[in-house]
Amino acid sequence: MNKPVGGGALWAAALLFLLALTPSPASAQPICLRIGAANNGIAAIWQPQMAEKIFAKAGICLKLMTLPQARINAMEDSGDLDGDIARSPAYLATRPYLVKVPTPILDFTVGLFWPAGSARPSSEGTPVGALQGPIWTQQYADALGLRLYQASSYDSLFYMLQTGRLQGMIAAKENFEKLMRDQPERGRYNSTDLGGITLYIALNRRHEHFVPALDSAVKAALADGTIAAIKATVNP
Repeated sequence: MNKPVGGGALWAAALLFLLALTPSPASAQPICLRIGAANNGIAAIWQPQMAEKIFAKAGICLKLMTLPQARINAMEDSGDLDGDIARSPAYLATRPYLVKVPTPILDFTVGLFWPAGSARPSSEGTPVGALQGPIWTQQYADALGLRLYQASSYDSLFYMLQTGRLQGMIAAKENFEKLMRDQPERGRYNSTDLGGITLYIALNRRHEHFVPALDSAVKAALADGTIAAIKATVNP
C-alpha cells in the first residue's frame, strides 16, 4: 500500500517548481537605457558615435534615440528618456532630475558669426540665430543684448542670414568651421570667440547607479584616443 505524500514533501515539490519557472539573474534581460542624441546640425555626426562607443565600454545596454534636440528636451522632461549623451552645465542647472557623469566628454568654443563685409552684431536687440535646443546660445545672446531666433537646421539659419532677417549666428566654433569647410558656397564670415562650453553625459536620477561605470568608460575613451578620434570627425 502506497503511503500518502506528507505535507512537507508537497511544499518542497511546489517550491522547486516555482524556482524552475523563475528566471535567474543571468538569464534576465538587461536594462537598456534610452539615451538621446541630437540629429540636427554637426551634433548628428558625433553624438551617436560617442554614445555607442562609451556605453559599449561601460557594458551598458543602449537604446539610442536620435532626435531633434528640442524633442529630446521634451522627452527628458516627461520621463520618456533615460538621459542624454551631451549636456552643458547651464542645461543641467535647469533640470534637477538629471545627474551628470563627472568626467566631461568634450569642450567647445562658442562663437558669434556674421557675414564678411557687415558690421558685427552689437546693438541692443539685433537679431541673431542659433539651432534649437541648447540653452547656452540664449545665455550668450542675453549677455550681449542680442535677440535670439532659433531654427531647426543650419539651412534655415543661413537662409535668414541671406535674406537679412538675421544679422549673425551663435554656434559652436568647431561646428561652424566644419560647415564652412564642407560648404564654402555659404560665403565668408567673420567671427569672435565668446567663451566655451563643456559637455557631459547626463542620466535621469533613477539610473544614478550607472554613473560610476560610465565615468570609468569616459576616462578610458579619453585615454585610448576614442574621444579624440570622434572629435576629429568634426574638427580634423
